[in-house]
Amino acid sequence: MEEKRKTSVNIDQDLWVKWNHFVLDKTGSSRKVSEELRNALIEYMKKHEVKATKEIM
Repeated sequence: MEEKRKTSVNIDQDLWVKWNHFVLDKTGSSRKVSEELRNALIEYMKKHEVKATKEIM
């Protein structure tokens, strides 16, 4: 199992609420918020060809 780090980010309240609704609609579970955020970050880095993404995958 990979090591994970608990983090904190500052996000506008409205954006965070929209993200939670998005995840709930997509997965049916609000417990998937962190996993989906990780997936979104990886997808973003792939689209922008960030070299570090290859190390994560």
